[in-house]
Amino acid sequence: MKAVAILRVLLVVALLGAPVAHAEYWYLGGGLGAAKIDDLCAHASDEFCDDTGLGVRGFVGWRVNRGLALELGFDGASGFVTPGARAIGLEGDTSTFSFNANVIGFIPVGKRVSLMGGISGVYAEASTKVYSRDNAPRDCSYEYDWWDDDWDYYCRSTADDTYDSGGSASLGALAGIEIQATEHLYIRAQAQRFFNVDGGLAFGERRNLDYALVSLLFAF
Repeated sequence: MKAVAILRVLLVVALLGAPVAHAEYWYLGGGLGAAKIDDLCAHASDEFCDDTGLGVRGFVGWRVNRGLALELGFDGASGFVTPGARAIGLEGDTSTFSFNANVIGFIPVGKRVSLMGGISGVYAEASTKVYSRDNAPRDCSYEYDWWDDDWDYYCRSTADDTYDSGGSASLGALAGIEIQATEHLYIRAQAQRFFNVDGGLAFGERRNLDYALVSLLFAF
């Protein structure tokens, strides 16, 4: 609750600064970083659980003024290994994606540097790929490869499957710093959390999804 209160203060400050700040422009950007599912591995060994993965983000927005921006974003993460995706003789990998709408406030701390904080509305889903180890039952057959003009022998596990969670709507919060490198290029470092995301089979229950990202933003 303290974090939400701080973000509200940032937004109020940004809105109060609107009459004296004029920096209207559209922008788009993207970034890379790390993602983490909160408390996923609290009761599991590292052999069967990995709560960190690669995070990516793409976004487009409208900078209303120097203190306020409205933004639409897409976040994805992959590489999670969750206990709920494991069974005897099977492996499982989980990925997540989300669409989000953000209201972001900025507090200038220098001519080219601003602190940022915001709130988000989020739609998120998780997908878990379950696949077999070598000793699992397999279904094999010959299939014709048109590219090579030859028959190939393929084997597929009868246990392989993909489990998608139902989509979940939730809220999020973000905080970070933005640096103006050139007239049109900005650099962002931000942490973002989506609260109570439904991850279906992989998560076991609703969990927080965290991102730490570095992004490049182009203003036009």
